[in-house]
Amino acid sequence: MSSEVGADVVVLGAGVIGSAIALELARTARRVVVVDRGSGAGQGSTSASSAVARYNFSTLAGVTAAWEAHYSWTAWAKHLGHDVGHLARFERSGMIVLDVDAVPRSGWLPLFDQVGVPYEEWDARTLAERVPGIDVGRCWPPRRIDDDRFWTDPRGTLGAVHTPDAGYVTDPQLAARNLADAAAAEVPSSASAAP
Repeated sequence: MSSEVGADVVVLGAGVIGSAIALELARTARRVVVVDRGSGAGQGSTSASSAVARYNFSTLAGVTAAWEAHYSWTAWAKHLGHDVGHLARFERSGMIVLDVDAVPRSGWLPLFDQVGVPYEEWDARTLAERVPGIDVGRCWPPRRIDDDRFWTDPRGTLGAVHTPDAGYVTDPQLAARNLADAAAAEVPSSASAAP
């Protein structure tokens, strides 16, 4: 039995990223082989992913890629381009990013403006109204509970940035399988997984 497989491109990893790459390459009529130590698409770290779709990254490339991916997640079947059976779903839940000294919003909010990511800036009052029960006291830096300074009174209050279009993918493993199946359907024998 021969272990040789003809391919134009070999993709390492059959998670959601590797499977997405395989799909895009297959759409260009390239022969793609996907290699993963798992037994199939999404069996590695993707299967344990929180699958959060967020946009607050520190680089323009990161924010742009995340925002562009939003359009694929919200039109998943269209993005896949093939009937691949049961589909992963994107749930739009919104997300709140609390103000923290380590990653100030001034570092990434201008990127939202540049890319066009919708957001709302919340002061402490708005945060308390929109998230009942939250303590808006600013306690920084984080402390262990056995640190005497853990009980220090807050210094100031927290604000937040709300991104209404953020959310999560209901089943990241299924999303990887959807992508792998769409890649396989794109060009006969274009995508395969090898354990």
